[in-house]
Parts: sequence; C-alpha cells; structure tokens
Amino acid sequence: MPKEYPYSRATDVDEDYLTPTDVKQYMFCPLVTYFTRVLRLRPIMGSQQEEAKKSHNRLTGLERRRESVLKVKLPFGVMQKEFDIPLYSERLRVLGRLDMLVVTDEGEHIPVEFKDMTSHRGQVLLDHKYQLVCLALLLEDVNRVIVRRGLAHYMNDETTVQVLLTHSLKRRTEHIISAIKQMVESGERPSPRPQCRRTLVGCGFADQCRDLV
Repeated sequence: MPKEYPYSRATDVDEDYLTPTDVKQYMFCPLVTYFTRVLRLRPIMGSQQEEAKKSHNRLTGLERRRESVLKVKLPFGVMQKEFDIPLYSERLRVLGRLDMLVVTDEGEHIPVEFKDMTSHRGQVLLDHKYQLVCLALLLEDVNRVIVRRGLAHYMNDETTVQVLLTHSLKRRTEHIISAIKQMVESGERPSPRPQCRRTLVGCGFADQCRDLV
C-alpha cells in the first residue's frame, strides 16, 4: 500500500498543459515536477512561502500605481505596462501568467517577474532564468514578437537583473519542456539534484524526498 502524506493533497493541475512554474521547478529539482505532475501532490507551504505571496502582490500593486520598484537603470523609455497577463502556446502546450509586461517606446516587449527572494550575488537564479525564458516563448507565440530580454526583480535585496534571451537559451528551454512531457507520459521517476538532497529545509516535498533515500 503506498504511503500517504497527510499534509500533501492532490493538485488540480491541468494534465494537458505544462506551465512556466513546471520549468522552474524542474530546473530547481526534477523530483519537484515529478511530485506535482506525476504523483499530483501539492507541496506543504510554510509561513515564509505564504508571506512571499503577500509581498509579491504588494510589489505588483506598487507598479500598478506607477511607483516603480525596478532598480536597474533601464536603457529605454516605458510606453506601457500590463499586469497579470494570461499566456498560452498551442505549439508548446504551455500556459501561464506573466507578472508584468513592459512595452518600450520602440515597441520592444519585455517580460518581468517578481521574486520574494535574494538574488544570487546580483545575478538571476538558474531556475528563475528558465522560467523567464519560458514566459518569453509564450509571449512570442501570443504577440508574434521576438523577445530579446527579460527582467527578474528580487524583493529582498531590491535587485533587478536583466536577462538576455538568446536563441540557444530559448531552444534549451524547449528541450526542457519536452523532457518534462516525456517524464509525465512515462511516469519514470527522475533523480534528485544532489544539492537539493543536502538542503531539504524549506522544500515543500521534503518528507517525500527523504523516503526515497
């Protein structure tokens, strides 16, 4: 009889579509995506994660009132801002929501994601980078534009990081999406990232992961 985890409920994830969060979680640790997509478990959220959601909503609200929280000196004029934008790509079978879209005075589309975390010494975290690339791919398919860069704003250290979205980075992200789909279809359990196994504190699937040791 399979072990039950009383504090992890089944998710209501859409089985037909992936999300940019799936890509982010896969890059953080493939087991997280396995737990959510194959076993359909919901992570246990701690108080810090709940507070992160509140901070995220607060900062998005500041942008809505045009009190900019973006710290980087943007080399362009901002013509338009849109918030909480639903995105969908039939080509990729991926759907998601973008925190903010900046349209420059030259018509460039720049996706922006807010993170209630600290940047990696002023740089974007790897999993956040690929989440941003995935959102850029959706934006390209929806708006029929080429997205060349994105922004990740880290709230804890008030750092805004610009990410150049190269062709090779986009293709790599598409390969990751394909790998996730293959995992979901096969049900095969991936190996955890060694660094994740050593630091399970704060992981919503810590109990399940420990049982795999």
